[in-house]
Amino acid sequence: VYMVDFMMVNGKIKVIETSIRPGISAFLPLMKEVYGYTSFGILSRSKIGLNVDCTIPHDEGLAVYLYCNKTGKIKKFDTHKLEKLREELGIIGIIKCSTEGDVIPDTEVDHWGFICGTVLIKNPRREEIPRILERVKESVNIVVEHE
Repeated sequence: VYMVDFMMVNGKIKVIETSIRPGISAFLPLMKEVYGYTSFGILSRSKIGLNVDCTIPHDEGLAVYLYCNKTGKIKKFDTHKLEKLREELGIIGIIKCSTEGDVIPDTEVDHWGFICGTVLIKNPRREEIPRILERVKESVNIVVEHE
């Protein structure tokens, strides 16, 4: 399994999606930051006949999605408190896919519109992940108003 999307619900992991291939998601920038290469880069070099040498380091990474809890227009998307936690949490990237003024949609078959960003964390200690998730959650302020 290359990709697992999950969320913490009442202190327990709830798996949203798994895949045997890396999706076009937070996984690719996380892989680039942690490993120094991406699976697409390796595949591309391999397809054109270049030598491929990739050693998977012992480093790990965590991608934490930032999401809105309802549809409407984003009035505020503040990550300033999160920026101050870069060193403490090992944050290597804060990626905003949405910004203030964007409209958060929803459909019957796809709820990806609720995801408006990702926080990339390098080498989290497994026992610290619940605390990290809570610190990220309390450090981001996303306000959505109905249109």
